Amino acid sequence: MSSSVNVLETTDIVRRESTLVHINEEAVNKYSREWADRPFLTPPWDTSVHYEGTDEALANYILLLDSLNFCFWPDLGQPKWAIEYHGQRLNGYQALAASLKRAIEQGTPVNEASWMAQASLEDIKGIFKGLDPGVTIPLLDKRLEHVNQTGRVLLDKFQGQFSIALTSCQGSATALVNLLVENFPSFRDIHSWKGQEVRILKRAQITAIDIYGSFGGQGLGKFYDLDQLTVCADYKIPQVMRALGILEYAPELAQKVDHQELLPSGSREEMEIRVGMIWAAEYIRRQLEARHSPKLALEIDWFLWNLGQEPLPSEKPYHRTRTIFY
Repeated sequence: MSSSVNVLETTDIVRRESTLVHINEEAVNKYSREWADRPFLTPPWDTSVHYEGTDEALANYILLLDSLNFCFWPDLGQPKWAIEYHGQRLNGYQALAASLKRAIEQGTPVNEASWMAQASLEDIKGIFKGLDPGVTIPLLDKRLEHVNQTGRVLLDKFQGQFSIALTSCQGSATALVNLLVENFPSFRDIHSWKGQEVRILKRAQITAIDIYGSFGGQGLGKFYDLDQLTVCADYKIPQVMRALGILEYAPELAQKVDHQELLPSGSREEMEIRVGMIWAAEYIRRQLEARHSPKLALEIDWFLWNLGQEPLPSEKPYHRTRTIFY
């Protein structure tokens, strides 16, 4: 298996040919100076919303979670999908994690491969039943497809246990990313730019990071090459980078994003945003390293994501793309 995820290598052509998204090097330098002295704290794994169990049960839960970890935003004017769990109203990723945990607690073995492979649309509707009648988690049919696919691949190739796949990676996060991409079609966040393959691999990389986090960096979650992963291209971090002036959008793209027009998955606009985010973070990583403050891409990712949890001055909307990849 390749020892690289090839994200930087294959996205470089998009970086070089971008006309709609510009990385402001002065802003990169400014924030790298400011952030070199700041602690980049990655929080402990949040078991208030995440399931805890045996190694095998937890590994299957994380795989299922990240096969479904995409696209939580509602259509314009519609309410967000939300659930109540232990007296808390949750939405987005936290609601996804807690919905699966709640199902297991209530006796539905959602993290067993045989259950996943046979799950029906009604099963999935029940698992993700929200607080508001008529408001469902977006892309419900795609989520069912991913649940079924994940179960079938586990049964066909890994005796129903993701832990077997993890063990085969021998402590390599990049091997895990490549295993996911090769065996689970839903993780193939791979696009084409003028006939060349562009690998972004958001959910495959975040699965490796979540395995690391959920296992506390030990056992199945002990990886020796986390430094080979990149940031995970999503909605929030480009929004944060744009508000900070690190990313600048051409007027025609800015207008589309600010008016919340849908950008097609794999379109030039969307790819330039995602690739711009990846490379801006890579420039920040290199600058921090040069300032004797080395950080993993996953630490930069968390730091920037956390910055965006409260509205930033001059913040604009995030780009809208209906996609299974993030």
